[in-house]
Amino acid sequence: MISGRTGRRARRNRRASRCTGARRSVRRSRRRGSASRRRCRRSAGLVLQAGTAMQAATNVVVLGYSCRSDWPACCGARGGLRGPLAAACRARYDPRVPQFEFDPAALQVMPSPERFAAFAEALDSLTLANLTDRLGETFGDRAAFIMEQPLALPGAGRTTITFGELAGLVARATAALEALGLGRGDRVALCTRNRMELVVAEWAVLRAGGVAVPIGARLPADEIVRIIDDAGARLLVTDRAVLAGPLAGRSLPVGHRILVDGDSGAGVLGLARLLETAAPPPPADVRDEDLAVIFYTSGTTGRAKGVMLTHGNLMFATRAGLRQTAAMGPPPPILALMVMPLANTSGHQALLFSIVRGTTVIVLDRFDARTMLDIVERHRVNLLSGTPTMFRLLWEAGAPGRDLSSIFSFGGGGDYFHQDLIDRFRMLPRGPESPVFFVTGYGMTETGGQVTQAFPAPETDGDLGVVQPGIDSRVVHPDGQPVAPGEVGELEVRGPNVTPGYWRAPDATAAAFRDGWLRTGDLVREGAEPRRLFFAGRAKDVVISGGNTIYPPEIERTLLEHPAVARAVVLGLPDERMGEIVVAAVEPHAGATLDEATLLAWIGERVAPYQRPRAVAVTQLPTSADLKVKRRLVAEILTRR
Repeated sequence: MISGRTGRRARRNRRASRCTGARRSVRRSRRRGSASRRRCRRSAGLVLQAGTAMQAATNVVVLGYSCRSDWPACCGARGGLRGPLAAACRARYDPRVPQFEFDPAALQVMPSPERFAAFAEALDSLTLANLTDRLGETFGDRAAFIMEQPLALPGAGRTTITFGELAGLVARATAALEALGLGRGDRVALCTRNRMELVVAEWAVLRAGGVAVPIGARLPADEIVRIIDDAGARLLVTDRAVLAGPLAGRSLPVGHRILVDGDSGAGVLGLARLLETAAPPPPADVRDEDLAVIFYTSGTTGRAKGVMLTHGNLMFATRAGLRQTAAMGPPPPILALMVMPLANTSGHQALLFSIVRGTTVIVLDRFDARTMLDIVERHRVNLLSGTPTMFRLLWEAGAPGRDLSSIFSFGGGGDYFHQDLIDRFRMLPRGPESPVFFVTGYGMTETGGQVTQAFPAPETDGDLGVVQPGIDSRVVHPDGQPVAPGEVGELEVRGPNVTPGYWRAPDATAAAFRDGWLRTGDLVREGAEPRRLFFAGRAKDVVISGGNTIYPPEIERTLLEHPAVARAVVLGLPDERMGEIVVAAVEPHAGATLDEATLLAWIGERVAPYQRPRAVAVTQLPTSADLKVKRRLVAEILTRR
């Protein structure tokens, strides 16, 4: 038996031991002169709900400042806590980390066998117009979306919305838009941040037989106005941040401006008010050839064009995936985290593919690597998708030291993935017999999503995967003749997923097609396995120097082998003697240092003499809103040097 005095002494010793690390941190803080971290109150214990960040203990006692009121001193960048404890603290108390309050039981709701069987049997009649109705009937009370802010619409003032509620809101929004004069084929511009009101509005447009025109909210103001005008939009759906920001004081050529997160006022109509008295109409009867969405390409290499995609284009891959899902029975509860912009095809299709499978999706407005890692740990996310830059930043933000074992599949899109990055995430610690997928593929806006898919993951650098069933492909010379097996050529595709052309741009449409085949402008070679493709580069990026053909991705991959290089771009610049010369721009990892001379010597030992860059700029690479490198701006930087 332990005496009361002995027990109290033991407890004091344990408290002192726990406080030692905090005291050391405090002493470091004193040396830095930070008044806010100058004491360790041993008697004031704080219980953090560490959740999945600390699997060994549910409750972690942290002695020191109250993280609730002074989280920077506890777990901020220069706070007293480090490692998993700091991550758990941030996830719980950092006000910048979205605190999603939802009932986990809402994820576990399963559709009845009868309802799911009816859903599976009617896949051939499924369209983007009747999609939300069918999902609402099938999945009902299962959570569809979890959001940072409560949905600013009637009957949905929570951060969680079910499939049934989503179907009801979309149906009422359809009635509201039709009351404003929206007819079949009319265009509606959609320009908001990544928020679910945008999804409700877009699916309402499609349900009415209209044409959605998603526009990136972080584009320059002049570009937003140009796209609205070029599309001939009848209505504009936006939010307060966009209306008071890039569109402030702008004259917009639309009949009505609809605000998704505010009341009706001078020159605007509040969507919530419009929905109050709306009586849901039936979904429009649309055909596969009817125009559904116009996506304006990012314009990283020039002025953006409107890519037309039909209902058939967008539903092609969706129906194929649903047939696989239907064959396996009602889908189990799955939680996905997505931050890719909904205004481009990568984000749009990733969301569509998730939602049609009954997946619950957490949607974020902005990418922040540490925030995403916090959310994965706190809520046990199963699916995570992003661009190569996003995954690189996740790694630099400490992904190897975080508990990501709940993820069974990563998804990559938006740009080319290097194998080293994929392998690093696949090798993160996991439970026994729990392989992790990293599914990537090749696609472009003009193909309505992926043409190829590498599943469960690419096999080697450059592996784009296998061309999906129902899509035809060929690899050809510039004159359109097939290349020899294993030889590099331009990829051309055709199929029910391919765009009919560019909006109001007949010349651009004619130039993009050859004998009914879409000219992708990407160079590939076919592997030993039929229809498996490997990426060689963009046709317009190929460098011809002194008669040698140089593919920039080969040099970029080599540059990325340098431990200090995070991203690399290789280009050709005009040269009177050689025709073109090879130049490069690299961005170092956070905290790393690089100099041009050292890097030139390093790369010179690893590539052929004719491939060696003449110059390397060490700089932060310019990116678009979805974190894709703007090669055109990189070329301008290198030209100025």
